[in-house]
Amino acid sequence: MKTLFSSIFIVLLLLVPKAYSFAQQSEKTVNYKVTYNFSDGKYTVWVVPEYDVPNENNAGQFELGATAQVTLAVPKDLVISNVVDITGIWAKSPGKFGPGLPGQNWSSSSLDPDTNYYIVSKSSNETNYGTFTSGTAVSLFTFESNECLGPVRIIQPNELFITAANDIYSLNVANSFYSLSGTPQGGNQMPLEQFKAVAGTVAICSVDNETDISVIKLVEQSVVELNDEVTFNIVVRNNGSVNATNIVIKDILPDGLQYVSGAELVQNGEYFWTISALLPNESKTLSIRTKVVVRGRATNTASLESVDQGDTNSTNNVSQVCVSVPVVICQGEALELSAPSSFTNVSWYKDGVFFGSGNTISVSENGSYANKSPNDACPTNNCCPIVVVTEVCCNLEICIPITIKKIR
Repeated sequence: MKTLFSSIFIVLLLLVPKAYSFAQQSEKTVNYKVTYNFSDGKYTVWVVPEYDVPNENNAGQFELGATAQVTLAVPKDLVISNVVDITGIWAKSPGKFGPGLPGQNWSSSSLDPDTNYYIVSKSSNETNYGTFTSGTAVSLFTFESNECLGPVRIIQPNELFITAANDIYSLNVANSFYSLSGTPQGGNQMPLEQFKAVAGTVAICSVDNETDISVIKLVEQSVVELNDEVTFNIVVRNNGSVNATNIVIKDILPDGLQYVSGAELVQNGEYFWTISALLPNESKTLSIRTKVVVRGRATNTASLESVDQGDTNSTNNVSQVCVSVPVVICQGEALELSAPSSFTNVSWYKDGVFFGSGNTISVSENGSYANKSPNDACPTNNCCPIVVVTEVCCNLEICIPITIKKIR
């Protein structure tokens, strides 16, 4: 089936109208987006499907595609280089056009002279894009630039450059995407255009236009009872100066906390949310409800998993908060409390008063015990205490069952 699709598909593509505005739109649409990674200085172009595979046009497990094309608008002096394939085979020396280039006459187009355009096309070889899930981006290729000169973006549908390139140079520069899911059933059918819109925002390399996502984990009560349900709140804030999109937050629960509700996605014991967008200085609060099933201290950790624009400040991407359930011991017994061996100069406090030092300490009285170390990563330098409760326990040797009967 795949071979038949390839042979027919490539021939049919030759019949597709040159201008995007004339192509018939498939119901199986996709979006394109471009992002910038501050850690390695590379841009990535993605396709974001708005449908799942399999579907009525594609009964297989994977999406298969022939040609595709992405056009990027860039500052006039920016030079794209080092195009590296991720999914599909893409042009390594993409065509560059625009009013900012010598030898090209765009005077009749009214285009911005400070902007040029790169047209990056995929070869017509059949590409396996993997599993398509609506809303989940698939990376296509990366590239680098000669220097940071300003925003890089994917052109919008029916943008002025598309019309100008068609009228002046008979060039089809519109974004396009053709796949098996966009080919109607019924034999030799014309493949339908699937590109619909641009997803996300522009890709910005300048730290002057940074995205800084902070994560703060909160809990209303730090000391609870066994089997209590506790709600943790996660405050996610965009401290940067540009819009942040597709912010993914991850939460990890320890063994002592049992998930009840709240997350959008549960995967391999980890819990995820996606925030579609945050404006500069905007915040959103996420909540996860848990049940406390173990005595002692349990720490809940939330972190930034990803954001389209990249995050320029990693120091505020992880936050922890803890809850404590009292530990019950019998009178006359002792409880040994230990701090990790990697911690140094550990101090212990009982009800706020210095109690002793060392990585291990023994306690036998009621109280709230806390530890502190210069290199301890406790939440906000204030770990939840270990609450110890002593009770009178029955010793089998002296606690003999008796019966009490009232008589006249």
